[in-house]
Amino acid sequence: MDLNIGGGVKSSLSKGLRSLVICHAELVSASSQCDSLGSAYSESRNYVKVVRSRNSSAYRLAHPHFVAVVRFVKFGMTSKKAAFTLAEGATHVAQSAKPRRAAFTLAEVLITLGIIGVVAAMTLPALMQNYQKAQTVSQLKKSYAVIQNAVEFIRADYGGSDMLGMPFVHQQFNHPQYFDQGMFADELSKHLNYVERGNHPTYSTEIKMCLPDDTTKYYKYASGGKLNSWNVVNIWWILNDGSCLAINSRGGWTWDANTHILIYIDINGSDKNPNQLGKDTFMFELTHSGSVIPYAGDHGNDCLSSASGWMASGYACAKKIIDDGWQIKHDYKWQ
Repeated sequence: MDLNIGGGVKSSLSKGLRSLVICHAELVSASSQCDSLGSAYSESRNYVKVVRSRNSSAYRLAHPHFVAVVRFVKFGMTSKKAAFTLAEGATHVAQSAKPRRAAFTLAEVLITLGIIGVVAAMTLPALMQNYQKAQTVSQLKKSYAVIQNAVEFIRADYGGSDMLGMPFVHQQFNHPQYFDQGMFADELSKHLNYVERGNHPTYSTEIKMCLPDDTTKYYKYASGGKLNSWNVVNIWWILNDGSCLAINSRGGWTWDANTHILIYIDINGSDKNPNQLGKDTFMFELTHSGSVIPYAGDHGNDCLSSASGWMASGYACAKKIIDDGWQIKHDYKWQ
C-alpha cells in the first residue's frame, strides 16, 4: 500500500508542517515517504499519522490501515490548502469543527454602526409617538368605562330613571331644573374608587382639575394656550389608578338644552404633564337620559391637525378618537 503525495505537496508540507509520521511495521513502502516528511518510524502503531505543530488543527484521511492527518500549510501571514492524492482504500475526509472565519475590518464595523445610528434616529421618534398614542387610547378607554359604570350605578340606585328625575336635579330659587353638583358628587363618590376628593372655589377663572388652588401650573388647550373661564364649581377626585376626574356645569344653573354637565378626565393625573386637552385630558358630557358621551358641542372637528384658532381647542378630541374606532389617526391634533 502506498501513500501517494505529490511532490509540490511534499514541499509544502515540509515547509509548513512540523510533522510526526508513525508508520505500521508492515507498511514498508510508506517508510520512505515518512522519512521524506521528516518523520519517525515506529513498530508499535498500526497507522500512519501526520501531525502539525501544537497550535494547529487537522484534517483526517481515514483508511483501513492508516490515517494521514493534514491541514492548512501556513506561509507567513497567508494560508494555503495542501492538496494530495488519497491512498488506495481511503474512504473520506473529515473537516475540522472550527473552520477559519473571515473578520470585519474596523472601518466596516464603524460604517455599519453609523448606518444603524441614522436609521434609529429616523425611526425611533415615530415608534415612541405610536407607543404614546396607543397608551393614551388604552387609558382613555379605561377611564371612560369608570365614569360610565358609576353613572349607571346611580341610575340603578333610583330605579333606572333619567337624570332629571334624580334628587340632585330639583327646584332651586328660580331654577326649576337646578343641577346640584354637590349632591351629584356625593352620589358619584359612592361608585368611584378614589383616594382623595376636593373642590375649587366657585367662579374660578381656571380649570385646575386635581391641582391645588395655589399652584402656578395650569391646564392647556390642544393649541397650547391656557385653559380657563369655563369653571363654575369644579369638584374633583383622584382615583386609585392615579387619574383625575372632575365635573362642572357650563351655561347656567338650570339643566336645560343650553347647559352642559361636563366631565373632565386626566388619564395620567394632574401631577403629570402635559395636562393638555387632546393629549392626556379629555371631555365628556352627562346627558338627561343618563348617558355619558364624548363632548362635541359646536366643535365637532376641533381636534383635527389642520384646526386653528378657537377650533384648535381640543374639546372634542375624545369624540374624534372614539369616532375613529378608538384610534389616534394621522389627522389628529397630537403635536
